[in-house]
Amino acid sequence: MVICGSAGASPSLFRQSLVYEGLVEHVPNEGTFLKKPSRRDLEEVYQLREWLEGLAAGEAAREATPAQIAELENACAQTRAMLVEFRKNKQNLREAQTFWRIVNGDLAFHMAMIRASGNRRAVKVIGNNHILSQIWGYLQHTHYSPDLHGLSWSYGEHLRIVRCIRRRDAAGAGAAMTQHIRKGRETLLSWFERAQQQTDDVSAASDTWADTVREYDWEVERHI
Repeated sequence: MVICGSAGASPSLFRQSLVYEGLVEHVPNEGTFLKKPSRRDLEEVYQLREWLEGLAAGEAAREATPAQIAELENACAQTRAMLVEFRKNKQNLREAQTFWRIVNGDLAFHMAMIRASGNRRAVKVIGNNHILSQIWGYLQHTHYSPDLHGLSWSYGEHLRIVRCIRRRDAAGAGAAMTQHIRKGRETLLSWFERAQQQTDDVSAASDTWADTVREYDWEVERHI
């Protein structure tokens, strides 16, 4: 899967790690799916990302090569190009293909930053957690209304992190990354609460979840 490959994890190893962590469940007559996250699940995975990616951003400021900094700047430039395109075309950001472009653009930036830290083990550990948070975020997308303001904010935060890395400001890069992920956690928890409030029929929710997981599987697998 492209999303796993970008994060330095093979699809089979990533799935094995999900089983080991108890994050998959078997649905009769449907198959095996990623478990619905609880609020605590979401808080824990984002807390771990805050700790690890904040440290990784600081290390990237110390260790990144000119080529790696250029890769980060290129990821930011691609996000800016998307913003210009979406504004010009008045694009619906909830449309699945557009949503995936945003998700993959965000993943590309974060994984480039982690690689720039120079820690090969961090790529795998943080990569798995980043994939998991992206999947859970995607599976909440029916309750999510992405907008240009949010995408612009994310672009600005990424740019601030890159500037700190370019200046070799380890403390600034770490603080900027921690703040960035914390804001992402707050946003995702807000979507989660909204989804919980709107889910009254348990059986209907189960059907919707299974359909959404199947949609995710198809969307990722087609990139293999």
